[in-house]
Amino acid sequence: MSWFPGAGKNVEQSSPFGLIHPTAALGDASKGAITLTVNGEVRQKGDLSALVNPVDRLIEFLSGLYCLEPGDLIYTGTPAGVGAVSPGDIMVVEIEGLSPLTITVGEPAE
Repeated sequence: MSWFPGAGKNVEQSSPFGLIHPTAALGDASKGAITLTVNGEVRQKGDLSALVNPVDRLIEFLSGLYCLEPGDLIYTGTPAGVGAVSPGDIMVVEIEGLSPLTITVGEPAE
């Protein structure tokens, strides 16, 4: 499909995530606020409705490239505000209608 730029982000078996909820818990997956705070300061704020490609089309396309299974995670682009974090920083990710995820940044592995 020419509308999709490709599978450039492939982060198998890595990246922190919160509780996994049934899709019914999210309701309408075409909209919903997503917010990231670092040490209480909003760094990123967006909405699923701002995705260039809707969630259902992303799943349809990616299922043609990969064998998607329950529990697989799909990462897309990110709203403005990407920046460095440091050990000790506390990040909170919130997706409207779901449980928040709190991450404390640790020291880098040796």
